Amino acid sequence: MLRHTSIDGLSKPRPLGSGFPEYQAPLSLRFLTVAARIPRPAFSLLELMIGIVILGFGLVMVATMFPVAWSRARTLSQYTVERAITQNAHTTVRALVRVSGPSRIASSFESDLLFQPDLSVADLDVPKTPLVPIAACAAFPTDTSVHALNLENIQVLDRQFVNEDTWLREGGDLYDAFLNIAGPAIEQSFFYKRISFHERLFPPMDRRSSNDFTAPDPRWDDVLDTRRFAWSVLYRLRDIVPFSLTDTSAPGSTRSFDMYYVTLRRGQPAFRYARQKPDSNSLPDPCLLSALPVTPAAMDPDKDVMFPVPWRVQVQFPNSIVLGALPTGIPTEIEVPPDGGSFDASETLMFIQMFQRGTRFIDEINGQVYEVIDQRVSSDADKATLTLDREVLFDDLHIPNADPRCEPCDDTQLIDQELLRTVWVFPPPVEPRSAADAPVIFNGSPPAIAIDIRTLSVASN
Repeated sequence: MLRHTSIDGLSKPRPLGSGFPEYQAPLSLRFLTVAARIPRPAFSLLELMIGIVILGFGLVMVATMFPVAWSRARTLSQYTVERAITQNAHTTVRALVRVSGPSRIASSFESDLLFQPDLSVADLDVPKTPLVPIAACAAFPTDTSVHALNLENIQVLDRQFVNEDTWLREGGDLYDAFLNIAGPAIEQSFFYKRISFHERLFPPMDRRSSNDFTAPDPRWDDVLDTRRFAWSVLYRLRDIVPFSLTDTSAPGSTRSFDMYYVTLRRGQPAFRYARQKPDSNSLPDPCLLSALPVTPAAMDPDKDVMFPVPWRVQVQFPNSIVLGALPTGIPTEIEVPPDGGSFDASETLMFIQMFQRGTRFIDEINGQVYEVIDQRVSSDADKATLTLDREVLFDDLHIPNADPRCEPCDDTQLIDQELLRTVWVFPPPVEPRSAADAPVIFNGSPPAIAIDIRTLSVASN
C-alpha cells in the first residue's frame, strides 16, 4: 500500500512501512497554499471606471488652475507697472511744469493764462499793463478743456527728437500771427516740449550722448529697444484763475489741474505711430463746437514716431439721452464715424480701427474717461457701434448755456453740438506707408492700457 507524501506542496507516493517519517511542508508554504485558495475582495470594473473618472476630474481642475494663476500674476504685474509709471510721471511733471504769474510770463499749460509784458490793450482804453492775460479763445479766457502736455518723441525714419505738439506751435508761427506773442513768452511756454524723451520712458533712461542721431550711440540705442512702456500726460484746469486789469497780482495764485497720466505700451520696437495732421480740415475747432464732424488725417509717413501719440477726434453719442431719465444700468452705446460727415472707405476704416475693444479715451469738454468694452461693425462696414464701460446720463454731456463754445445750448435738451463730442484717444500702431497720400491702416492693440487721474497744484512763484 502506498502513502502520499507532500513534498514542496506536491504529492508523491511512498510505500507503507518504509520507516521514513512523513514529510511536512514549511509553515510559510502551507500558509500561502491555503491563502491562495481563500477568495479575497477586489475592485470591480465599474468601480475602476468611476475611480478613473474622478481622477480625470481632479487632473482637469488642477490643470485649469495654472492659466488662472498666470492671468492673475500677469494682471498683478501690469498693475504694479502702472502704479510705478504713474508715480514716476507725477513726480517728473511736478518738478518740471510751471504756471504764469507776476514773476513768470510763460506757462507749461495751454489752458493757463499766458502773460506778455508791455502788450498794448488800447481797445480797453487803459494804458499798457505789465501783465495782460492772453487766451487762445478770446470769448473763453478760462479754458477748462482737456489738453495734451507737449512731450518729446523720436521720428522713425530720420531719427531725430521731435515735439508731439499736435498744433505745430513750435516756434510760435501760429500764435505769433494770431496773438502777437514773441520772445521768451514763446520759448518758455507750452509751445515747446515740457518733458524730454528719456524722462518719459519706463524705466527711465539716461540722456543720449548727442541729439544728433548720426553720431552713433550703440549702448543707448540698444537700451531703447528694450523699453516697452512710456507715459503721456493730459491735463484740465480745475480752478478758474481770477484776473483783473486793476489788480495784476491776482493771477499769481496757485492753480489746480486734473492730470491724466496715461500708461502706454508698444508691442515691438519696430512699431510706428502716426501723428495727427494739424489743420482746420482735420482738427475740431477748440473755440466753437460744431454740429458737423471733422475728418481726421495723419501727417506724412516721414513724421511717424516711435511711441504712441494722442489724437483729437469726434464720436457720436445717441440722442436718446434725455433730461430726467432714470438710470438703467445699461452701458451706453456710441457710434463712429459720427453722423453728418462724408467719410470714404479708408477714413471709415480708420475710425473703426482706432476705437477697437479695450480703447480708452477722454472727453475733451468734461474730462470723463471711457473704455470701449465691445465693438460691433455694421454689415456694410460703414459704421461701428461701441459699447462703453458705463451708462452716460444727461448731466455727463450737458454744456451750460453760458458757455460761449456752444451758444445755442440750453438746459432742457441735448443738441447736436453736445452729442458730437471731441475726445482724446491714442490710436494703435500704423502699417508702413510708401506715399503721403496712402491710406492710414491701424494694426495692433490699443496702446493706452491705463489712465490715472491725479490732482496737481502749481504755484507761479
